[in-house]
Order: sequence, then C-alpha cells, then structure tokens
Amino acid sequence: MYFLTNPQIDGMQHDSVAAAFSLAQRAFQCFEELVELNQQMVKTTLAENQKAWLMAVSGQAPVELWSHQTHAARSLAEKARSYNHQLLGLATHTHAEWMKFTKARFEQHNGKLQALVDGVASRAPAGSDAAVTILKSTASSAGAAYDTVLKATAQAIAMAQRNQLTAAAPDSEQSRDHAGAD
Repeated sequence: MYFLTNPQIDGMQHDSVAAAFSLAQRAFQCFEELVELNQQMVKTTLAENQKAWLMAVSGQAPVELWSHQTHAARSLAEKARSYNHQLLGLATHTHAEWMKFTKARFEQHNGKLQALVDGVASRAPAGSDAAVTILKSTASSAGAAYDTVLKATAQAIAMAQRNQLTAAAPDSEQSRDHAGAD
C-alpha cells in the first residue's frame, strides 16, 4: 500500500500554513483598503459639514442657504455613488484574487491527489483493479464536483454584481433628472 512519508506530510503542512498566511495577509490588505476608503469619506463629510454649518450661521439670505443646501444634496448623492462604486471595485478585486487563489490551491491539491491515487494504483496488489478504478473514479468525480461548484459560485457572484450595477444605474439617471428640474 502507498503511504505518505514524513517529508511529504511536512511539505503538505508547510504549503497549507503558507497558503493560510498568504490568504490572511490578503484579507488584511483588503481590510486596510476598506478602512482607508471609509476614513477618506469621513474626513470629506466632516469638512463639508463644517463648511455647511459655517454658512448656515453666517447670516446669509435664505435663498443663498437654500441654493447651497440643494448643491450639497447633489454633491452628497454623487459622493455616495462614488463610494459605492469604489466599494464595489474593492469587492470585485478581492473576489477575483480569492477565486484565483482558490483555483490555484484546488489545482495543486488535485494534482497531489492524482499523484496519490496513481501511487496507490501502481503499488496495489494483483486483483485489486476494481478498487483502483473506483478510487480513480471517486477522485475524478470529486475534482469535477469542486470545479462545478467553483464555476457556479463565480457565475452567481458575477450576476449579483451585474444586478447591483443595473440597480444603481436608474438611481443615477433619476438624480440627473431631478438636478435638471431644479
């Protein structure tokens, strides 16, 4: 029978630990990017609110204040749309990297599994052809099932992203229509 040797087990553990830390580092990088985006939005919002309050207490005519508030509302809608676009871009980029990582890990593990199955098959005792065939079929089916799930997940995420972009498009057209009416 074919068994893994200690160097093979050590190598697999090393690969798994390296992959886990690589994934953790990327997750932290994405978190940092999200924090930076949110910090930028908070700083911008605070500066604009300070400007609005200073204008409100400056004693200007109500028409000027109303005009400024209308402009601020349009600016806020544009900033919200920009924030959502940047957030979607970050999520899309992160998703693509995670899918690439997952696919590479799957292919690596699938190759190792195939090597294991081939090793077992080459060392199998005479008369165990049926068991070897079942083992090979099981490994092949598991790989195909995982590949199918991976592709279905990618399609579902792509559809959700398209739906989000489609849903956001009418809002931006409506805001432009309202802006033109003012």
